Amino acid sequence: MELSLIESRLFGRICYGFKRDKYGFVEIVPEQAEVVKTIFRMYREENSLEDIQKYLLSCSISSPSGKAKWSRDVLNELLNNGKYTRGIIDFEEYCEVYF
Repeated sequence: MELSLIESRLFGRICYGFKRDKYGFVEIVPEQAEVVKTIFRMYREENSLEDIQKYLLSCSISSPSGKAKWSRDVLNELLNNGKYTRGIIDFEEYCEVYF
């Protein structure tokens, strides 16, 4: 999925799961999008941030900054980022986690 030119310009800072193409359009990075979906699913299943950290570490999934271990702050920011409703998770899922 690729966002429109207007959506891409309004998107702002690129977060984990997205990238800009050579024309400046925002598009989804499929492998990272799956990680985002997993994080949201695990949190909705009442796993703690620490449980999610351990899972990501055991699967050797690097954090957005390339570190082996995800920080709880990064996970919390990800779970509270409404940009993920732009093609990675449903708005309902986001609301379920956010509220």
